[in-house]
Amino acid sequence: MAAGTQEVDIVISNWQMSPVDGMILLRWARRHKESPDRFIPFILITGYSEPKRVHEARDMGVTEFLAKPFTIHAIGNKLISIIERQRQFVHTRSYFGPDRRRRTVEIPFEDRRHLTDKSPGVEIVRG
Repeated sequence: MAAGTQEVDIVISNWQMSPVDGMILLRWARRHKESPDRFIPFILITGYSEPKRVHEARDMGVTEFLAKPFTIHAIGNKLISIIERQRQFVHTRSYFGPDRRRRTVEIPFEDRRHLTDKSPGVEIVRG
């Protein structure tokens, strides 16, 4: 079957695979011009969950990160999170993917940053 010939609703991928690992698949899904859906929810699974790897996956545009070993309850929670708490997608020169901010923090300053279509260097895109 050729790439992009069948509709997919979500990608659940292991990080360490052969010949193409999960990060290469994620990079293709988010950045390649022939990707059939750059907005597809993407869960990356790995047995190596050091903060460095979590940050690398987040910066590549992963929707959810799941460490092994995991339970059916854990994967169910990730799926529910994807469905119930959808995040807007952000496109900058160095990043395309779901907004990496997970929580809303009130900042008491006048100079708060809000992503809008008018923010310099930022384009908010919607799926």
